[in-house]
Amino acid sequence: MGLDAHALCLKIKVFEAKLLCETYTPDVVSALKQIRHHLNLAIQEREKDVSRLQRALQAYESVGMGFDALVKEYEQLQGAIDNKKWALTELKQSMAPEGY
Repeated sequence: MGLDAHALCLKIKVFEAKLLCETYTPDVVSALKQIRHHLNLAIQEREKDVSRLQRALQAYESVGMGFDALVKEYEQLQGAIDNKKWALTELKQSMAPEGY
């Protein structure tokens, strides 16, 4: 029985090898290599993007909380300037002669 099992295992391996040779013809292997090449290029590009974005994020984080406070103060000042401009425009319009 040991020889029969061994012979059966060899037949299975031969069948598997034939199946792989029929499935992966030289044209298929060439196409798969091209696909792998394009995918590797895409992966490299995405890795570069991730690296660039991580550096940018680190740069923003290195500025720290002081930067956030400056941004909020800038927003408040910009809002105050806009309010003052509006008030100035309204004041000028109210002071203009009625006939104009």
